[in-house]
Amino acid sequence: MNSRVFKAILNFCLYLLVIIGVVFIFHNKLTGGQDLAVLSYGVNIALAIAIFSALSILKENKSEILGFVFMVGSGLKFGAYFLLFHSDFKADGRVDKAEFALFFIPYAVCLIVEVLFLLKLLKK
Repeated sequence: MNSRVFKAILNFCLYLLVIIGVVFIFHNKLTGGQDLAVLSYGVNIALAIAIFSALSILKENKSEILGFVFMVGSGLKFGAYFLLFHSDFKADGRVDKAEFALFFIPYAVCLIVEVLFLLKLLKK
C-alpha cells in the first residue's frame, strides 16, 4: 500500500468519524438513546471503513472488480442488519420507525460518505 492510498483511507476515516459522531449525538438526543445504537453505528462504521479500504487498495491493481466488491460490501451491510438487528426489531411482531431508523440512519450516512470519497478517489 502506497502513501497516497494510506492517506485516502485515513482521510476517509477521519471525515466519517466526525460526520457519524455528529449524527450519532443528534440521533441519540432525538430518540432519548436506544439499546442497540452503539452497536448499530459501530457495525456501520466498521463495514464502511473495511469496504472503502478494500476498494482503495484494489483500485491500484484490480480496478475491473471494484463494482463487484462495492456490491458485496453492500450485501455485507444488509447481512449484518439481518443477523444482528432484525430479530430484535421484530420481537414485538413489527419494525417501527425508530427501530428502522436505528440501523438505516448510520447506514445511509456511511454510504453517502463512502460514495463521495470513492468518487473523489476514482477521479484521480
